Amino acid sequence: MAMAQEINKRKDWLDGMEIDTIYFGGGTPSFVNNELISLLLDAVRINFRIAEDPEVTLEANPEDLKPDYLSALIKIGINRLSIGIQSFYDDDLKLMNRVHNAEQGKRSIKEAMNAGFNNISIDLIYGFPGLTYDKWISNIENAINFHVEHLSAYHMTYEPSTVLYYKKIKNRISEISENESFQQFSELSNRMKAAGYIHYEISNFAMDGYWSRHNSGYWKQIPYLGIGPSAHSFNGRIRQWNIARNMSYIKGIAENKDYFETEELDTKTRYHDYVMTTIRTMWGTNVRTILYEFGPDFFDHFNRSAATFIATGDLFQKDDIFYLTDKGMLISDFIIKKLFI
Repeated sequence: MAMAQEINKRKDWLDGMEIDTIYFGGGTPSFVNNELISLLLDAVRINFRIAEDPEVTLEANPEDLKPDYLSALIKIGINRLSIGIQSFYDDDLKLMNRVHNAEQGKRSIKEAMNAGFNNISIDLIYGFPGLTYDKWISNIENAINFHVEHLSAYHMTYEPSTVLYYKKIKNRISEISENESFQQFSELSNRMKAAGYIHYEISNFAMDGYWSRHNSGYWKQIPYLGIGPSAHSFNGRIRQWNIARNMSYIKGIAENKDYFETEELDTKTRYHDYVMTTIRTMWGTNVRTILYEFGPDFFDHFNRSAATFIATGDLFQKDDIFYLTDKGMLISDFIIKKLFI
């Protein structure tokens, strides 16, 4: 299996660091049978030093989560599920071209809990045509009532070559207004926090102690290794990404040829990455880190730019760390752009 071979080839990428999280994601990993997932987990255990209690996540489609499959996942070591619910309404799911229906979505959460999973994340989408205020509130309340440990909620984007993008450019659907988007985000944040969830990253909410350790690693700039077609890796100074085509990837692995591209990051790019990932989180952006890692010019630029948003109430500062306010989260992309050089 090409991916198991790649794991063996790249056992030195992380320079001996202990592996705290393993994540099966991108595409539809729950479509793969548990034997193949187990094979990959074994390859990781053989080639890397694994923490005593790692977070092992599988992204899953609701329609794939049958009781026998769920039980098998627990036996091989999967201890966290990220289920792509998207909405609890059939017409929304149809618009998004999803295979599952609302009832399957609800059933998948219940069956995952019944199987013994006690660390479940679900995804919801907002900001799409036809999502009324009442429906969005209902989606949020459904998530809360299930008592899932984690929720990721993303604004609809229109990616080229997708059905939704085609409908938009043909004027069959229209994007919702900025005011509606802001209202939906505000309701999401307020209701989740009122229910006891921590808003630890712009799009992510968790019960105390259940934030995604894996995604938090990205936001904290911790090195990571990605395996498989299109997978990305980062070791602090270098980005590497695998080619996307399956057959070209498999051939490259088998023939020991290059199956990836690399980029050595300059100081400006590393500064941008640091600001973009840290300012989105509850841990914030540390200006001392900017000074020590990137130099006084970047330090001065950040402080000057941030001062504008502190004055408008979009950022606040505590000691050496800058954070987005709730108000600032609504315009985070604009703020980040201004903090860039």
